[in-house]
Amino acid sequence: MVMFLTTLLSLYFFGHFYSEFVGLAGPSYVRYRITHNMGIQNQTFMKLAAMGTWLGDFITAWMVTDMMLQVYKYAYVVVQNEF
Repeated sequence: MVMFLTTLLSLYFFGHFYSEFVGLAGPSYVRYRITHNMGIQNQTFMKLAAMGTWLGDFITAWMVTDMMLQVYKYAYVVVQNEF
């Protein structure tokens, strides 16, 4: 969580630094500034985020299934009842 928040803050500040640096280059570079209009709509971002979460869930389910099918490779103790 700390790394995630640090990454978000770093991207935010780097974006502002980049925009100001490009602004100093002159009026011909204004089109390269980062603004609120990034050419993506909310519904497009929502679809991409949903696809990413479904992909993550699929990979997790596949890894769990693989581990369950390869249970003989993992150490476990079989307890036998002796009467």
